[in-house]
Amino acid sequence: EMDIPFLKSEMRTHSIKFAPEHDDKGKVVGVIAIGRDITEYKLAEMALRESQKKYKDIIEYSPIGIYQSTPQGEIIFANNQLAKVLGYDSSLNILNLDMVKDIYYDPSERIKITSQISSGSEQRDFDLKWKKKDGSLIWVTNSVRIKRDDSGNIQYFEGFVRDIDERKKIEIELIKLYAAVEQSSATIVITDVNGNIEYANPKFNELTGYTIEEVKGKNPRIISSGNHPSEFYKNMWETIISGKDWYGEIQNKRKNGELFWEYAVISPIKNNDGLITNFVAIKEDISEKKKILQELVLAKEKAEEMNKVKSIFFANMSHELRTPFVGILGYADLLSQTLTDPETKEMAVGLLNTSKRMKDTLTKILNLSKLEFNEVEYRPREIEVAELINMVYKQYLIAAQNKNLSYNFEKNFESLVISTDDSLLTEVLNNLINNAIIYTNEGEIIISAEKQIKNGLDLLIIKVRDTGIGIPEEKQGIIWEEFRQVSEGTTRNYQGTGLGLSIAKKYMKLLGGKINLESEVGKGTTFILEFIL
Repeated sequence: EMDIPFLKSEMRTHSIKFAPEHDDKGKVVGVIAIGRDITEYKLAEMALRESQKKYKDIIEYSPIGIYQSTPQGEIIFANNQLAKVLGYDSSLNILNLDMVKDIYYDPSERIKITSQISSGSEQRDFDLKWKKKDGSLIWVTNSVRIKRDDSGNIQYFEGFVRDIDERKKIEIELIKLYAAVEQSSATIVITDVNGNIEYANPKFNELTGYTIEEVKGKNPRIISSGNHPSEFYKNMWETIISGKDWYGEIQNKRKNGELFWEYAVISPIKNNDGLITNFVAIKEDISEKKKILQELVLAKEKAEEMNKVKSIFFANMSHELRTPFVGILGYADLLSQTLTDPETKEMAVGLLNTSKRMKDTLTKILNLSKLEFNEVEYRPREIEVAELINMVYKQYLIAAQNKNLSYNFEKNFESLVISTDDSLLTEVLNNLINNAIIYTNEGEIIISAEKQIKNGLDLLIIKVRDTGIGIPEEKQGIIWEEFRQVSEGTTRNYQGTGLGLSIAKKYMKLLGGKINLESEVGKGTTFILEFIL
């Protein structure tokens, strides 16, 4: 049997069967041919093959991954796009893979999908995380449906897979951003290019009292306080439509009429072509901050006024009392030298010492008031360091001898000339040496001066060391504060104003030097002055 085309008016195809014809004796005497026109059948067969080829090409070159799997999850068919999505070279590499073990990131997803689609025949979409060949994860949309036989039994699952990894990542980021905007403690408002509100976050409602439904499509001037000039808003609008950010403080009005202050940043939003499509305003409620700042300014002004009054009072008091004390000191000194009666002479000496103490207190108060008013000027000149220290040293010789103290001045150089304010430095040394004598009952006081090199710098180091009562570590910070002493209160052991060290520290700052201390209770204290040469 063979198919033979016959040419008549058109090409046709026939199927012809040949059979031998026998005579009575069984001898072949001829051939019997029976022909059948199968042109339509052949055409249909060719069309089927062409259709199958097209279908195969569609499957293989589809931009969508396609697969079939057994009810147990074994892949029995897959196209090349699915292989590409999963990072394989060919669909042959993923045949027989177990979807649950090899592909699903969360195996329970397979169970969930099976249970949801087993009850029906419709196709359903699932967004899933799948594992690629290299172990990395990818988001896909898996559209799954069930193929059944005529008896309704499941033959296989058929799936259509789209790579949505980039879209999913963007979607996740958008969800995060949306949550951040919705939960932000700042007010966030988005408008169109004409300034009409398209979105406002919950903080806007909390702050202004308006819901998004009440303000949507309206201009933000709905919350305007009316307390800014038109130029204010004109400048704001010109800034943002030019593509720049606008920063500033705005006073607005709540729905109930209350005024409040916001610090706002308004920025243009541009599309890929650089055209402005929206504006976004991010605003912080600064009403409480403005109130606190205003109170601080008032408090500062009041404090400055009080300090001014205090300084003027101190200066006037010092001036008014210093002049009489000069007379008292003179008369007391004269009486202490001329009186011969021991009892009256002792009274004159007591009067002299008390007057000196009060004069010293007034002098310190006056110096402090000058420092607060920046009236103390730094007047440098060339001085011989050893001569200046020796001069101050000698002023306290008698006081040290009266307390039976060893009192010395040491230096490691013969001559050293520096440029500084000798009156300020003298006042610092006076304070330190006087304190050393007051707080040292036995032992020694040593004033030393030496040149050192530290961290590559030439330094002059002046020390006043005593073996006095010492200063507790927890008190070493407060002695620099005005009117503060180690021993405070009405039961204190030593007298004084608590101003000397405070003034000394301020003078050292004017001199461009540093002052520090080292001290141990019961062993003494060393004050260290440091100058860069």
